[in-house]
Amino acid sequence: MDDTAFILIVEDEVEHGQAIAEGLRRSGHACHVVHDGPAAIASMMPLKTIKRRPSRLNT
Repeated sequence: MDDTAFILIVEDEVEHGQAIAEGLRRSGHACHVVHDGPAAIASMMPLKTIKRRPSRLNT
């Protein structure tokens, strides 16, 4: 089993974000660093294309 995690880092201090990403990458994780909320949301947009199972209502 692969224990690699993909981690989105949202940090407005560029140097801090890079330092966090470097440490996580050394531990074998994949990281993407963005510096504000809108960039974080934009980077997650492709995830919205995943189809969700419709909820079942018992009515």
